[in-house]
Amino acid sequence: MWRKGDLRKLSAMNAADRILVRDVVILLALVRVALALLPVRWVFRILAPPITPPREAPANRAAEIARVRWAIMAAAARLPGTSSCLSRALAGLLVLARRGLPATLHMGVARAKSGGAAHAWLVSGQYDVSGGGDAASGFVPIAAFSVRES
Repeated sequence: MWRKGDLRKLSAMNAADRILVRDVVILLALVRVALALLPVRWVFRILAPPITPPREAPANRAAEIARVRWAIMAAAARLPGTSSCLSRALAGLLVLARRGLPATLHMGVARAKSGGAAHAWLVSGQYDVSGGGDAASGFVPIAAFSVRES
Protein backbone atom coordinates (compact mmCIF):
# COMPACT_ATOMS: atom_id res chain seq x y z
CA MET A 1 0.00 0.00 0.00
CA TRP A 2 0.99 3.60 -0.36
CA ARG A 3 3.12 4.68 2.55
CA LYS A 4 3.55 8.04 4.22
CA GLY A 5 5.88 10.13 2.12
CA ASP A 6 5.25 8.28 -1.17
CA LEU A 7 3.40 11.24 -2.71
CA ARG A 8 6.22 13.54 -1.66
CA LYS A 9 8.74 11.20 -3.33
CA LEU A 10 6.57 11.02 -6.44
CA SER A 11 6.34 14.80 -6.72
CA ALA A 12 10.13 15.10 -6.29
CA MET A 13 10.81 12.74 -9.23
CA ASN A 14 11.71 14.03 -12.65
CA ALA A 15 8.94 13.99 -15.27
CA ALA A 16 10.25 10.86 -17.04
CA ASP A 17 10.18 8.82 -13.81
CA ARG A 18 6.69 10.09 -12.92
CA ILE A 19 5.44 9.01 -16.37
CA LEU A 20 7.14 5.62 -15.96
CA VAL A 21 5.55 5.07 -12.53
CA ARG A 22 2.14 6.13 -13.90
CA ASP A 23 2.46 3.72 -16.84
CA VAL A 24 3.52 0.82 -14.61
CA VAL A 25 0.73 1.40 -12.07
CA ILE A 26 -1.92 1.53 -14.82
CA LEU A 27 -0.58 -1.50 -16.70
CA LEU A 28 -0.02 -3.56 -13.56
CA ALA A 29 -3.57 -2.86 -12.37
CA LEU A 30 -4.96 -3.67 -15.84
CA VAL A 31 -3.01 -6.93 -16.05
CA ARG A 32 -4.08 -7.97 -12.54
CA VAL A 33 -7.76 -7.40 -13.37
CA ALA A 34 -7.42 -9.20 -16.70
CA LEU A 35 -5.70 -12.20 -15.09
CA ALA A 36 -8.42 -12.37 -12.42
CA LEU A 37 -11.28 -12.30 -14.94
CA LEU A 38 -10.00 -14.01 -18.08
CA PRO A 39 -8.13 -17.19 -19.03
CA VAL A 40 -4.38 -16.58 -19.35
CA ARG A 41 -4.39 -17.39 -23.09
CA TRP A 42 -6.94 -14.61 -23.67
CA VAL A 43 -4.90 -12.15 -21.62
CA PHE A 44 -1.82 -12.86 -23.74
CA ARG A 45 -3.86 -12.61 -26.93
CA ILE A 46 -5.36 -9.26 -25.90
CA LEU A 47 -2.49 -7.55 -24.07
CA ALA A 48 0.78 -9.04 -25.25
CA PRO A 49 2.64 -7.34 -28.08
CA PRO A 50 3.60 -9.40 -31.16
CA ILE A 51 6.01 -12.21 -30.34
CA THR A 52 9.43 -12.16 -32.01
CA PRO A 53 12.78 -13.94 -31.55
CA PRO A 54 14.68 -12.67 -28.48
CA ARG A 55 17.31 -9.97 -28.97
CA GLU A 56 20.00 -8.50 -26.76
CA ALA A 57 19.25 -5.27 -24.92
CA PRO A 58 21.48 -2.38 -25.95
CA ALA A 59 24.06 -1.71 -23.22
CA ASN A 60 23.46 2.03 -23.50
CA ARG A 61 19.88 1.48 -22.25
CA ALA A 62 20.78 -0.49 -19.10
CA ALA A 63 19.85 2.44 -16.85
CA GLU A 64 16.42 2.68 -18.49
CA ILE A 65 15.86 -1.05 -17.97
CA ALA A 66 16.90 -0.66 -14.30
CA ARG A 67 14.37 2.18 -13.90
CA VAL A 68 11.61 -0.03 -15.34
CA ARG A 69 12.58 -2.77 -12.87
CA TRP A 70 12.47 -0.28 -10.00
CA ALA A 71 9.05 1.05 -11.11
CA ILE A 72 7.56 -2.46 -11.37
CA MET A 73 8.74 -3.42 -7.88
CA ALA A 74 7.65 -0.09 -6.36
CA ALA A 75 4.20 -0.19 -7.95
CA ALA A 76 3.65 -3.86 -7.08
CA ALA A 77 4.50 -3.15 -3.44
CA ARG A 78 2.06 -0.24 -3.25
CA LEU A 79 -1.00 -1.47 -5.13
CA PRO A 80 -3.63 -3.10 -2.94
CA GLY A 81 -3.61 -6.91 -2.88
CA THR A 82 -0.77 -8.99 -4.19
CA SER A 83 0.84 -8.81 -7.60
CA SER A 84 1.69 -12.25 -8.93
CA CYS A 85 4.95 -12.91 -10.71
CA LEU A 86 2.95 -13.26 -13.95
CA SER A 87 1.21 -9.90 -13.54
CA ARG A 88 4.53 -8.15 -12.81
CA ALA A 89 6.26 -9.85 -15.75
CA LEU A 90 3.44 -9.13 -18.20
CA ALA A 91 3.13 -5.50 -17.12
CA GLY A 92 6.91 -5.15 -17.46
CA LEU A 93 6.79 -6.72 -20.92
CA LEU A 94 4.23 -4.12 -21.99
CA VAL A 95 6.20 -1.22 -20.49
CA LEU A 96 9.45 -2.32 -22.16
CA ALA A 97 7.70 -2.85 -25.49
CA ARG A 98 6.18 0.64 -25.30
CA ARG A 99 9.66 2.04 -24.76
CA GLY A 100 11.12 0.11 -27.69
CA LEU A 101 13.22 -2.22 -25.54
CA PRO A 102 13.54 -5.96 -26.15
CA ALA A 103 12.04 -8.24 -23.52
CA THR A 104 11.46 -11.94 -22.96
CA LEU A 105 8.85 -13.26 -20.54
CA HIS A 106 9.71 -16.77 -19.32
CA MET A 107 7.30 -19.18 -17.69
CA GLY A 108 8.55 -22.21 -15.79
CA VAL A 109 7.63 -25.02 -13.45
CA ALA A 110 9.41 -26.03 -10.26
CA ARG A 111 12.30 -28.49 -10.54
CA ALA A 112 11.44 -30.13 -7.21
CA LYS A 113 8.16 -31.85 -6.55
CA SER A 114 6.44 -28.95 -4.81
CA GLY A 115 2.85 -29.36 -5.88
CA GLY A 116 3.19 -27.98 -9.40
CA ALA A 117 4.55 -24.56 -8.51
CA ALA A 118 4.97 -22.20 -11.44
CA HIS A 119 6.83 -18.92 -11.90
CA ALA A 120 7.09 -16.16 -14.50
CA TRP A 121 10.08 -13.86 -14.93
CA LEU A 122 11.10 -11.12 -17.31
CA VAL A 123 14.47 -10.30 -18.81
CA SER A 124 15.65 -7.71 -21.28
CA GLY A 125 18.70 -9.16 -22.97
CA GLN A 126 21.09 -10.00 -20.15
CA TYR A 127 19.25 -7.81 -17.59
CA ASP A 128 16.80 -9.23 -15.03
CA VAL A 129 13.67 -7.08 -14.94
CA SER A 130 11.25 -9.04 -12.76
CA GLY A 131 11.46 -12.35 -10.92
CA GLY A 132 14.66 -13.65 -12.54
CA GLY A 133 18.00 -14.49 -11.02
CA ASP A 134 17.84 -16.57 -7.83
CA ALA A 135 14.02 -16.51 -7.83
CA ALA A 136 13.94 -18.31 -11.18
CA SER A 137 16.81 -20.72 -10.52
CA GLY A 138 14.53 -23.44 -9.13
CA PHE A 139 12.30 -23.47 -12.22
CA VAL A 140 12.55 -25.19 -15.59
CA PRO A 141 11.48 -22.85 -18.41
CA ILE A 142 8.57 -24.24 -20.44
CA ALA A 143 7.63 -21.19 -22.52
CA ALA A 144 9.07 -17.83 -23.52
CA PHE A 145 7.48 -14.81 -25.18
CA SER A 146 9.72 -12.10 -26.62
CA VAL A 147 9.29 -8.60 -27.99
CA ARG A 148 11.98 -6.65 -29.73
CA GLU A 149 12.85 -3.00 -29.86
CA SER A 150 10.91 -1.07 -32.48
